[in-house]
Amino acid sequence: MVAGIISGNPWGCTAYDVGGVPQSPVSKSREGYPARIEFEDAEAKIVGYTNARAPTVTAFNGAVTAILADTTLATAMSGDAIHVTEEDSFSATLKCRDATGEIY
Repeated sequence: MVAGIISGNPWGCTAYDVGGVPQSPVSKSREGYPARIEFEDAEAKIVGYTNARAPTVTAFNGAVTAILADTTLATAMSGDAIHVTEEDSFSATLKCRDATGEIY
């Protein structure tokens, strides 16, 4: 969805220069990808959880993989790590320059 807005420019944003460097009409100024990992005991009872927030999709995937593989953490939490994918989300803040020169 975000990539479609950036490439499609549905708001009619305009390109501009900052210090002679061309800027895209629409760009990401911030993004975040939170994940939730729960720890379940042998009876499938949730005994704990942790959340991770990553700045990119690549970092998100790496963080989830590292937490799931962390046996020391799983032992400390007294359960097996489970990635709760239905709790995954993302946020992105977009920057747009309109035809009057205002950036929002």
